[in-house]
Amino acid sequence: MPASIQTILVPSGAEYQAVLRGLKNAAAQSQAQSQAQSQVRPQLVAIPIGIAAVRQALAERPDLAQSRILVMGLCGSLRPDYQIGDALLYQNAVAPDGQTLPCDAVLTAQIQASLPQTPRVQSITSARFVQSVVEKQRLGQRYQAGAVDMEGSAILAALPQASVAMLRIISDDCEHELPDLSAAVSRLPSAGASSGQLRSWPLVTAMLRQPVGAWRLIRGSLRALKALEQITKQLFE
Repeated sequence: MPASIQTILVPSGAEYQAVLRGLKNAAAQSQAQSQAQSQVRPQLVAIPIGIAAVRQALAERPDLAQSRILVMGLCGSLRPDYQIGDALLYQNAVAPDGQTLPCDAVLTAQIQASLPQTPRVQSITSARFVQSVVEKQRLGQRYQAGAVDMEGSAILAALPQASVAMLRIISDDCEHELPDLSAAVSRLPSAGASSGQLRSWPLVTAMLRQPVGAWRLIRGSLRALKALEQITKQLFE
């Protein structure tokens, strides 16, 4: 594994649990092969979803200000050649205002050395769920980007002195509509921005309104979570 990684940031919930399982499996495999058991594993930190929620959460973690960090989790594809279950390394993340924030080149290269088949892409950070095929294609073409998520640029902006690399797994492609989950994301009282939590009943309602899209979303997420677990094990063995 890239020995310089001190911290892994991953959205809470299923993504966090997938990475945790991967780390545990990697540790068990290393012990079974009689490798050094004193190897220090990175700390695993759960983060919320959404730009404002991520900034608020990281503002409460001054210990991460100069850490070497790997961000892991799921993302949406913006290009037809990136399909569900594929892993992507980010070169940078474009914020909603158009600002481009670079990932750490050295740490990213170290990770790619362990995962040589993983392509590097430009990513987009969205302030809301992007479920429309038309919008995904528009974003991909406008920014020459390969992936979209809701945290990337916020993490880079909140931790300007840290060395940050980002490794994501695609959970939904750019060729099929998804349910609109915007109403399922709870809001911060002050600014109306995402608080990083999903509300169960609005989530179920959105799924029921678009059952075909919901089925694709669930199937894609399960496949991507399994891939996330596997690539974590591969990287940290």
